[in-house]
Amino acid sequence: MFTQDSKPNLHTPIANSTKFQKGVYYSELKFFNTLPHNIKDLANEIIPFQNALKRFLLINSFYNSEEYFNPYPANVENMVIS
Repeated sequence: MFTQDSKPNLHTPIANSTKFQKGVYYSELKFFNTLPHNIKDLANEIIPFQNALKRFLLINSFYNSEEYFNPYPANVENMVIS
């Protein structure tokens, strides 16, 4: 699927309509492209990829897709970091 020279991102087509942007095909490409590189590198190996993706999603526990794509809230300066 990927060569050593290429970036492990999938091509997202230009979306002219909101309906297409909110569709499954466009969303899954966007989701894959924003995964950490160490998980994307496993894309050719099904079981390790599934395990790494499951671990990533369980550890981070995103409430919705908006939280996944924008992990930092708008008011970052008010956040408490422990």
